[in-house]
Amino acid sequence: MSSKRYYVHFLAYSYMNLNKINIYLRVLYKLVSGLLTV
Repeated sequence: MSSKRYYVHFLAYSYMNLNKINIYLRVLYKLVSGLLTV
């Protein structure tokens, strides 16, 4: 059962990291598009 709990914890951790990366990519995209339009 400990391996299953570890797996769930790993999934939650990856999901949080994906959210951070998604926000970072969105900000980066806004910056790049802003530079292209100027």
